[in-house]
Amino acid sequence: MNGTRICSEPDCGGRFLARGMCNKHYKRWQEGGPAGGTTDLMRFERQVTKTDGCWFWQGFIMPNGYGRATVGGRRTYAHRAALMLYRNESLEGVSVDHSCWHRHCVNPAHLRPVTTRLNNENRSADSVSSASGHRGVTWDRSRNKWAARVKSGGVAHNLGRFDNIDDAIRAAVAGRARLFTNYVEHELLANTPPAK
Repeated sequence: MNGTRICSEPDCGGRFLARGMCNKHYKRWQEGGPAGGTTDLMRFERQVTKTDGCWFWQGFIMPNGYGRATVGGRRTYAHRAALMLYRNESLEGVSVDHSCWHRHCVNPAHLRPVTTRLNNENRSADSVSSASGHRGVTWDRSRNKWAARVKSGGVAHNLGRFDNIDDAIRAAVAGRARLFTNYVEHELLANTPPAK
């Protein structure tokens, strides 16, 4: 074809339009069907590394740390795509919660549709945004103690001040277990030894 790029689909030979495909195959792909024998699920699985636990997204990662995938010609978060492709879930108006707390995970067994509030409640215990490195625990400079605090439903609950950071962490974990409706971290509390 005199240097003209051709469609990447097997046995096509049509002239390249976009994403390596000719007009016919590109339109099929945009409509969510198989471009030429390749389904959304097949393309999705090529970008996943499966382990016994998490399935890690190897495709495009956005600046916020979540993967991005395409389903039916539309871009979406990879973890949302996993529920759409493996469970045929309709996710209109809901968030998707990672019970494993790994943003790159697309294992449907680790994902569940929830409200935005419930999703926010189940954030990781060790929060990067916290100066202490632990969610709900800060250093109170005025009293030289660790402060524990939990926010639920827009209300801040002060749980006390502690000499020992481990005591403050335990208080924050216990407070979240008591106040949050979608909380799995409370199991960690039973396995955390008391401070000495």
